[in-house]
Amino acid sequence: MPALQGLHPFSDTAGHWAENLISFAASKSWVSGYSDGTFLPQKAITRAEAMTLVNNVLNRKVDKEGLLPGAKQWSDNPEGTWYYYEVLEATNSHDYTRDEGATAEQWTALK
Repeated sequence: MPALQGLHPFSDTAGHWAENLISFAASKSWVSGYSDGTFLPQKAITRAEAMTLVNNVLNRKVDKEGLLPGAKQWSDNPEGTWYYYEVLEATNSHDYTRDEGATAEQWTALK
């Protein structure tokens, strides 16, 4: 992979073996790191972070307006957490539509 000139969005990835890969993923908005500007490349990824990464790569996103009643809920996924909709998106098989220019899906059927 070619180096991404000038794109090193995280304060702690310089010199890391995956620096260019991390920067590439950030340039695609697949990863965003932490609010303090770090990526923590040596930290183990959480389930919620993994779901978010996959959802981002696949351009899958749902919000409150797009959910259907009856969507599978999880006791360890309380509404209001940053990962709430990420988990629902990743764990509910569904059909959806998305209006042109919209960022979130409108679920049309649960499977």
